[in-house]
Amino acid sequence: MPHSDPEIARAVEEFALSLRRARREAGEPSLRELAHRAKPRGSISTFQRAFAGNALPSWDTVDALLHAGLDQSAEQVDQVWRPRWIAVKDLLSPLGGSALPGRSAPVLSLAVATGRRRSA
Repeated sequence: MPHSDPEIARAVEEFALSLRRARREAGEPSLRELAHRAKPRGSISTFQRAFAGNALPSWDTVDALLHAGLDQSAEQVDQVWRPRWIAVKDLLSPLGGSALPGRSAPVLSLAVATGRRRSA
């Protein structure tokens, strides 16, 4: 079930859309093939849920998908996917508190969470 907050639901759905796009770019391997490549880190049902976009998958699931079956380089995973996943995770469950007394902690924008760039 999608999140009740529309902004959060959109961020989760767009993250899943990015995963589906990466799957398409990798030649649309079957869920069975992805699960086989990612053993023991993923299953057909786990990957199916990750692509559905109803909930944010765990980082372990995303990492397994990206490395095992979606032909993403370690650099792409570390520099693109991990920050995007963290941004969506922060929307879902903010850590709270602040870095310094009297100052709020920085929050990544929805654009970072969804991978969208503003056009000039």
